Amino acid sequence: LTMETKRNYKNIARRVNGPDDDGQNLQHFMSESPWNHQDTFDQIQEEICSLPQLSGGMLTLDDSGERRWGEGSAGVKNQYLGRLGKVDLGQVGVALGYYHHPCKLWTMVDAELYLPEKCFEAEQFEILRKGHAPKDLIFESKNQLGLKMVRWAKSNKLPFEVVGFDTWYGRDEKFRAAVNQEELLY
Repeated sequence: LTMETKRNYKNIARRVNGPDDDGQNLQHFMSESPWNHQDTFDQIQEEICSLPQLSGGMLTLDDSGERRWGEGSAGVKNQYLGRLGKVDLGQVGVALGYYHHPCKLWTMVDAELYLPEKCFEAEQFEILRKGHAPKDLIFESKNQLGLKMVRWAKSNKLPFEVVGFDTWYGRDEKFRAAVNQEELLY
């Protein structure tokens, strides 16, 4: 996962297991394993909290999109993909990072797949259910997902001093008011 470029299952598997590995086993493991991503992020946050030298960092909130095709992937819709700078068919994830300048550390501490509102229409929601989505899953905007992650990091006592986000989040008056209500500097 520390590869600078061409980070895909095939290349990761070849780096770890040797030049003949096609990445199928790794892809199957990542797709089918019954692990909870939130437990992983909680562990990362716990480890940051346990290292006093990492106090005083910055949370960074942003989203990123990738082009995707087909009906089999959750959240694939025509939507703005910032990396491409245009609306296209793809998936978008909202991610929260932790940055600490003196230690030269940046790590992801939380992330969620953004599911456009259209995904919650009856026919589309069946696609989510086939992908093991919880029955009680509800629509949340990117800003709602981001605020939930910031609040979770705060409740986990992640030692950050400031929250940074781009204008997509910053131009939302309700989002800024909610961050203010949490008594956070942004």
